[in-house]
Amino acid sequence: MPVSELTGKPLKHYGQDEVSKERYVVIALQNDTDPDTCSVIAYDRLDSDLRSELLAVVNSDECQHVPEIWKILDKKFFYSYPKQTMLQVLRALRQIQVVDQARVRIEITPDMTMTPKEIVNAINIYEAEKSQRTAQKFHVSDEGVKTPLAENANNEEIESMKTRITNMETQINTLSSNISDLISALKTSMTKNEE
Repeated sequence: MPVSELTGKPLKHYGQDEVSKERYVVIALQNDTDPDTCSVIAYDRLDSDLRSELLAVVNSDECQHVPEIWKILDKKFFYSYPKQTMLQVLRALRQIQVVDQARVRIEITPDMTMTPKEIVNAINIYEAEKSQRTAQKFHVSDEGVKTPLAENANNEEIESMKTRITNMETQINTLSSNISDLISALKTSMTKNEE
């Protein structure tokens, strides 16, 4: 199992085929077209340059902080293929395989493995609990919604604001009128100077 040299923690996105024992980089835990399959790259089949560049990206913080890396691979480039993304190159080289989720085991900790399907289910449960906690945290009680506004307390403030707005409108109208008069005077002055 790959382990991060910096943190000593197991690295994400690495798996192994239970039948063939091939080592994989799991780029999609679940495929849209068939939810019982996942997309993987048998990285030992790649030439050494492509493999080292791919594994450097997989081991990066950017990839280690997301559950699936295919979107990141669609933004990164191999040195030897600078015009196509890593995902496009791997697809063109037919290195992306679609395999049954039940065959792939991903090592979570040194003594625990899970299939991609189990990881997807765990992520879904976590996200549901997280959104439920957020909803509870910001929940407005029914009593708070039904409580009427105190009309008397706010009437004085509202009247004061109305008065201020009216005064501001009057000042703006006066200012606008003065500017118009100034422009007219300047035009008249300029016309007299030209004659």
